[in-house]
Amino acid sequence: VVAAEAGLPLGEMLHFAGSMHAFQNNLESWGEGGKPKAISTTAMEPMPRTPKPLLQITELIIFEAEMRHASASLRGAQAQTWIERAQRSFDPYWQQFAFILLIAVAEKNGDAETWDALRSLLRAAYTPFFPESKRPISAGLKVEASGITGDLFSFDEPPTITPVYSPAAKAKVLSLAQAYEKRAGSRLRIEEFSAVEDVLLNRIAARGLNLESSISESDFDDALENARDAIRKGDD
Repeated sequence: VVAAEAGLPLGEMLHFAGSMHAFQNNLESWGEGGKPKAISTTAMEPMPRTPKPLLQITELIIFEAEMRHASASLRGAQAQTWIERAQRSFDPYWQQFAFILLIAVAEKNGDAETWDALRSLLRAAYTPFFPESKRPISAGLKVEASGITGDLFSFDEPPTITPVYSPAAKAKVLSLAQAYEKRAGSRLRIEEFSAVEDVLLNRIAARGLNLESSISESDFDDALENARDAIRKGDD
């Protein structure tokens, strides 16, 4: 990233190893006579200098935060919407990282169809990290968490984000609600507005985003659609 931003070629990366050994539970990855098996690798393509990497990374952080809040319902047509958003929002090089985030959610949700669709979009450098053995058995089957402490997708419940009270943030959400009511020609239910407000305020608190760029009308509409889905499921 630094080299691409500065317009400089990559330098050398040197590794110094103070210990070289294998554990008993890793021996299957080694060949006969203690020699490692041949590994087939595909080099990553060079990072493009345009668009600016730091701008794409910032957009990827926002994408990840919003995706994480919506991850429980991210399947089927909803997942396709996120795939299309990744294709619109990112340069092809950076799209791959958005797809990797989404495929991890598909594994967590047990969504085999979405997993297949996303894997087909990955380039050769990344597909080895998502072998068929990782494919969910069937859609709707909950995949066991990885068990790695701190893994983003291994929590039974997502960590709670404590909102920071901000009159400006609340005013921004209220203005988006008023704009929605004007476009839709109908009033929001109080439980709908409360659910959307919680999502958007948490997003701002989690990422410290600029109010003018952090949430838009489309963000409000997406949050409202998710809130209505959750309320309908609760009513059922």
